[in-house]
Formats: sequence, C-alpha cells, structure tokens
Amino acid sequence: MTTPGKGKKIENKSLLRLIDNGMCSVADIRRASREAEKLASGENASEMRSLEHMFRILGDRNRLTIIALLSGREMCVCELMTAIKTSQPTTSRNLNMMEQAGLVRKRRIGKWALYSLADSPVNGAVSALLSSLRV
Repeated sequence: MTTPGKGKKIENKSLLRLIDNGMCSVADIRRASREAEKLASGENASEMRSLEHMFRILGDRNRLTIIALLSGREMCVCELMTAIKTSQPTTSRNLNMMEQAGLVRKRRIGKWALYSLADSPVNGAVSALLSSLRV
C-alpha cells in the first residue's frame, strides 16, 4: 500500500485508486491532512466552531426570511411572527439566537422590542445573496 509519510499507510481503497490513476498524489494528501489538522487545533478550532454555529443559524428558512425582511426595515416580533407564520415564542427564540450571533440588534421602546439588522459582514453577504428575492 502507498504510504503518505510518517509511517502511515493509506487504507482507503477509493483513495488508493485515485492515486493509482494519477488523480491525486501522496503529497497532496499529506498537505490536505496537515491543513485539516491546523484547522482543527488551537484558535482555529474556536473560530471553526463559531463559523459552524453561524452556518447553523443561517441554515434555517425562517431565520433567512427574517434577515430578508429586516433588510428592508425595523420590525417588531408581532410583524415577524405573522410574516413567517410561527408562534411568538418560536419567533423570539430565533431572534434571540440571531441577536447573540450578532446578526440582529434589538431596540426597546417600553415593553416593545424592535429588531433590525446589525452591522455585520455576514449580513452583507446574506443580504446580497437574498437580493434576488422579490418582496
């Protein structure tokens, strides 16, 4: 079997076929392994967890809809829950999650909470992606 270095043997048969067919090299495999190890360690590990959390938040249709709606104007929970057809607790939970992630900000007026998009590079990218949607 082919050895990628450091005494480790490649045991994945599909990967061995790719190497044998010249589709990838042992050097490429070593480099990819080193890069993945760097991403999984130290400060990178923490940053990767943060990004994973952000993508989970953005992976929900209701939360994406909230971002699209808030890109037009500030809204209260009752407007958002009506728009996305969810209960008040579910809408508030989504907004709280988004606020903690830095995607939305809350402004209180008495007992009312108004939400708007926070200044965030993520919101800029998501808004650009959602710009093709017509409201």
